[in-house]
Amino acid sequence: MKTSINPFQDDIVEHKMRCRGDIVADICNRFRYEQKKEWNVTTITEAASTELKNNLKRELTKR
Repeated sequence: MKTSINPFQDDIVEHKMRCRGDIVADICNRFRYEQKKEWNVTTITEAASTELKNNLKRELTKR
């Protein structure tokens, strides 16, 4: 049972953060990291797909 008036107090203590602002900053940083990671995967996938398409087209037109 939580005895604290602040509902975030247990999270603050658990994650060793000083205030709610630290928690918000941490969430924003994690979001930016995940967005960047997702962008990289998407970019690599698109580049690989384009390269594969170009290689297949080249191979098929050789014959």
